[in-house]
Amino acid sequence: MKFIYLIIFSSFIYSQCVDYNQSQCISDGNCNWVDDYEWSNCSSYDSAIECSWANDNGGDCDWSWNSTQWQDTCSGGSFQLDTSYCEEIEIVECSEMNESECSIDQGCDWIEDIELENCNFAWSESDCQAHDGCEWECEMTWVGHLWEDVLVCDCYGQYQVDTSYCQEIEMSECSEMNESECSIDEGCDWVEDINSMSCSAFSNENCVNQEGCFLDQDCNQWGSWYSWICYDYGPVYCSGNYQQDNSYCEENQFQLGDANSDHIINVLDVIAIINLVLYDRYEEIADMNEDSEVNVLDIIEIVGIILNGDGL
Repeated sequence: MKFIYLIIFSSFIYSQCVDYNQSQCISDGNCNWVDDYEWSNCSSYDSAIECSWANDNGGDCDWSWNSTQWQDTCSGGSFQLDTSYCEEIEIVECSEMNESECSIDQGCDWIEDIELENCNFAWSESDCQAHDGCEWECEMTWVGHLWEDVLVCDCYGQYQVDTSYCQEIEMSECSEMNESECSIDEGCDWVEDINSMSCSAFSNENCVNQEGCFLDQDCNQWGSWYSWICYDYGPVYCSGNYQQDNSYCEENQFQLGDANSDHIINVLDVIAIINLVLYDRYEEIADMNEDSEVNVLDIIEIVGIILNGDGL
């Protein structure tokens, strides 16, 4: 049942591209306009309806009486038929990309994984020389039990095995980010939380290492004649105030269903959620019924929101 719903909703959404004209297609980021022209001839259309259609699509065709064939035919000669169309842009997974495709996709990362292997696997000269770095070498070797020299060949050297691949970049949680990382992530907000704290909690030893703190001592007895002279000082202690920075990064407040974070719930969000379901991914913003799963039930709920006009 899950896949039946997915097929229905996918057909509903992606059929939009098929129905678009050129200007609509170009303005939709999920669609691609394909120019497609072919030559046709009016004589290949066998009915008045087909002939009229050809006339509306680039031909100078006319459905009329043909005295030679003694019947109505479509005449007018050859013309260029415009069969251009709008199609859905296929979403390619990182794991399916080559190095050049992976490098230009901001959501993917190319992982270099190259190892050296010994060439002694090869049992033939052609197999050996098919690998860069391997050499087929032969020499005469004395074999005692045969009592003669025998030509012995083997594959020497090392060759590179390239198992490099493209993988999806794992996004850090907002709570794990520092200020610079948080500031450039549209899904996160940096919250300033700086408090002024007393230095009295620090020991004298650690006091001097804390900015804003200093060692101090009070006077217990000032001079009677020379009041500016202290005759008895109290114990040394840590004085002053320092700033305690408890700032942190937190997730933006979001609207459930706004999968592309454009502050509008529409068909683009349905496409995004369908892709999450198809590739078995979870994102909290797409979990419409908050059951810790993204599935067809969430798609049904967001489509209902759109149909009811509650997405703005």
